[in-house]
Amino acid sequence: MAAPTIPEGGFPLKSKQTAVDVNGEATEVFCCHYEDYDFIIATQLNKMGTMVEVTRDLVLQEMSAARPSYTTRVLLGVDEPLTHVIAKNLLSKLDTTKKILLSFSLKDNSPNVIQKLSDVIKTVVE
Repeated sequence: MAAPTIPEGGFPLKSKQTAVDVNGEATEVFCCHYEDYDFIIATQLNKMGTMVEVTRDLVLQEMSAARPSYTTRVLLGVDEPLTHVIAKNLLSKLDTTKKILLSFSLKDNSPNVIQKLSDVIKTVVE
């Protein structure tokens, strides 16, 4: 059973975390909101793992676009195409223009796990 979502009210930063079961793997998600960016950790290995900076691209016709466009830059860890795809998909459901610093370490990178984890990240960030 999933642990309850725990908001932590500390000055000056707002943070929130939760622990859930994703396809049989214990998964923890943590988010800390800063003024100009959000820091998100998603882990199944109890470590930070790969760190990626994600920025939302400004598109002139964004109102008509089905999905926003993102630019990713690996800051720490393996810089391979799959890393960028995972980062973009993990954040696909967020509606924010703030820069995001995403750190993730996952045992399973399957599309099903990424989709479920994306839902969890959305609840923790908002």
